[in-house]
Amino acid sequence: MHYVKKISKLVALLGFLLLAACSQTPTPQVTDKNSNFESVATVQISPTDTRASLEAEYGGKVVLFNPQAGLAMLGFSGSDFTTLTTSSNQGAFGTPEVTAAGKGAWGGGSGAWAGGKGAWGGGWGAWGGGWGAWGSGSSTTDIPALLSENRAVWRSNKLPQAQALSKNFGAGVKIAVLDTGIDLNHPMFSGRLAPSSEWKDFVDNDVTPQEVAGSSYGHGTAVAGVILQAAPRATILPLRVLNGEGVGDTDKIAAAIDWAIQKGAKVINLSLGADSEGVLYPMITYAASRNVLVVASAGNTATYNGITFPARMTYWGGGIYTRLFGVGSVDSNDVVSSFSNYGWDLSGFAPGENLATAYPGSQMVAASGTSFATPLYSGAFALALSENPSLNLQSLFIQLNNGSASRSWSRGVWSRNAASRNIKELGSGVINVNALVESAYGYGNLVANPWFTSSLSWWQGTNTAVQWDATRQEVAVISGRGGFEQTLVGLTPNTTYKYQLEYKLSSATDSLTVEYFVNGTWTKRNVQGTAWTKPTLTFTIGSGQTTATIGVWKSSTTGTATLDNFFVAKQ
Repeated sequence: MHYVKKISKLVALLGFLLLAACSQTPTPQVTDKNSNFESVATVQISPTDTRASLEAEYGGKVVLFNPQAGLAMLGFSGSDFTTLTTSSNQGAFGTPEVTAAGKGAWGGGSGAWAGGKGAWGGGWGAWGGGWGAWGSGSSTTDIPALLSENRAVWRSNKLPQAQALSKNFGAGVKIAVLDTGIDLNHPMFSGRLAPSSEWKDFVDNDVTPQEVAGSSYGHGTAVAGVILQAAPRATILPLRVLNGEGVGDTDKIAAAIDWAIQKGAKVINLSLGADSEGVLYPMITYAASRNVLVVASAGNTATYNGITFPARMTYWGGGIYTRLFGVGSVDSNDVVSSFSNYGWDLSGFAPGENLATAYPGSQMVAASGTSFATPLYSGAFALALSENPSLNLQSLFIQLNNGSASRSWSRGVWSRNAASRNIKELGSGVINVNALVESAYGYGNLVANPWFTSSLSWWQGTNTAVQWDATRQEVAVISGRGGFEQTLVGLTPNTTYKYQLEYKLSSATDSLTVEYFVNGTWTKRNVQGTAWTKPTLTFTIGSGQTTATIGVWKSSTTGTATLDNFFVAKQ
């Protein structure tokens, strides 16, 4: 079952946010670059509250005031007294590569980010020269070739197939990149940036979010470059929230999230994190209420369940559920990267090692870190949303976390310190971009393996046990009497689906019930066999219906049933 964290202090705030989501939001009022508050706190506000009344009640200074969202953020210096519970502000957030204290060096595998950079040429030369014309054109035959340096890894995640299926390539989807800024003049970004009137530098409080010198120089440029490899026609909204050293303040990041929502971003990429919860939960809840997806990096300290915030909030309750995705990194063999944090809080993984991407000065670089796994998710979401802007986001979340948007589980995600794996601990697998785009069209497997590890209702028998089969490493084994079911959401009315699975029984006299619940009726089929067999059932969703429940059940108290390759898709 997904973990849902209860945060009682924010329940009332969530309700107000959801009510406010349907109205127009005014421009946020944010602190200037010289605020330097030591701590911040977020409070729920009413329509009658003003900045002055909040400061009189709580002390400190209002640094973000959004009545339509129903929240405000106050900043406090060391001498301020307040009754509010505050969180650290100054330098609370950083890029995973900077905060990893030397673990997982990035930039071509060297200690310096500049290591591995090269002239914008080779496989990129032709792409760079033809990018502007292709970006503004409509011919799908003009799709630039994937970078030769990344071709193998993108093939393994089925990005070429996704782009072959795509008609819009991310067009119409704005992705806010909250980072160190970007190289605004890089040829890869020509024609791909939001209008300059929407740009914002929250560090220097100006309108030029250009990368500046420092140990993290080029970080945001590289992140944006990965996004555009996945979704070449997406729009990048550059928002600078981290300084040249890759460090930023909580209030500026919260203000930038607010800004991105107002400017129409559909996806917010946060290749950054903090060690403590902070006060971003209300802002991400607000983003969720506006149907904005937030994608965040897991962090690079190689720690189990050490996932940084906000990625660690993926399965928290309230409005952020189904809208926040935490992402870790794997290598080319689907082994968790030596630097990546991991744990069951994550949505999943993406390649994050030695990815060729953009670097300031019209150059390219080989980048490693969860920072660069994260934007593949953001770009993949842009691809899917550009094909279907009204894509059911709850269905998308469930499909992704049940594995339908993950690569075939025959490879899976492997722990780096054990011969076996635990999906609950390692997330839902490596993203399959093609499956995600297929979901936008309503095709593709809705319940790929191992779907029984997520959001299930179990029928508990007296001696039921479900475990991994050691030989196939991804199968359910029901020992004795028992079974499980799952409800799928976001299905299409008046549409026929097929439901398949593979099974084998340990006894020729035993049987297995394969069943589905549609339009108020259970339909059941009893099957037998000691060899691997694949039965197929079909069902039609009625008018006005969008859900179906599928399940399996073993009645005998002895013997075992081994199950694999669950599949539900449009007929």
